[in-house]
Amino acid sequence: MNHLIHVGLQKTASTFFQTHVWPAVARNNPRNRYLGKYIHGEDPVSVGFDPDLSELWQMLRSPGEDSDAALAAGGPAEALSALLDAADGRRVIISEEACTAQLLNIYRFDWMLNFFNRAGYGGDYLLVLRDPEAMIRTLAPSNLSVLLVRGYLRDAGEAKERLGADESVARLAGWLDYEINAARDGLPNLFDTTLNYRRILDTLGPERTWVFTFDQFISDPRPVIRFVEAAFEVDLTDLPLAAPTNTRDHVLKRISEPGVDTEIVRRRINAVIDDRLDTIASLDSFRQSAGLYRQFRDGFTGVFQATAADG
Repeated sequence: MNHLIHVGLQKTASTFFQTHVWPAVARNNPRNRYLGKYIHGEDPVSVGFDPDLSELWQMLRSPGEDSDAALAAGGPAEALSALLDAADGRRVIISEEACTAQLLNIYRFDWMLNFFNRAGYGGDYLLVLRDPEAMIRTLAPSNLSVLLVRGYLRDAGEAKERLGADESVARLAGWLDYEINAARDGLPNLFDTTLNYRRILDTLGPERTWVFTFDQFISDPRPVIRFVEAAFEVDLTDLPLAAPTNTRDHVLKRISEPGVDTEIVRRRINAVIDDRLDTIASLDSFRQSAGLYRQFRDGFTGVFQATAADG
């Protein structure tokens, strides 16, 4: 395998790969270089982050207020192109955190691909799919915590504090209704970006994309790890294979009043989603994604090229 871009969709074990798998791949073979997230508070070199890439990483991750203008001018694309040209036989692994988490949001996936194409990227992609319904149930509390508790309250000039369960659930309902109406009106929406697996796969190019499902990885990570070992010529025998930590309870505590049972909040959030699930399931992008997810989940184990199941 040559260079690899890990398209780390939210809630698909991306952090596990960024903090455990890719650093180990870089540490265990000098031919591999890693551009991506490293564990805060630790020496970047000690966790596999290539110090030669730090300037590019910062440019991609936090380009400043004029990010669109800077990117349009070609600076980061030129920097990435130069990096790939100078790889000198070494493989560069780029993980989502460095290139999409802060610079791009879920509505700019096409822009991200255009950026890599502009840089002359000719490597492969790794895509992890998750059951779309489970994805929505997982994204819901995260959106409340990150997009609302942090961003909304700051923009509104209010004190940064917990919204409380009642207000959180009400805003969740409003968020889902907004996304559903946007989908019906042909506007950018969650279901046509992060959850439209067919569109993402077609944009990447199936012949260049390797795929596995989140459920497969959680149930038995060994086939995926064996694939990484073979692709990058490393031995990951000592890699901890414990399932990634479930952060949902932590998130629920952040949006709830002190002392409130998070299980009650979880049930209320699920009830909001259940009330809208039939409507969501009728959306073309969601229906296509669910079908493609089942196709990959039921037809294969481990990691495989997307062309193998691109019916």
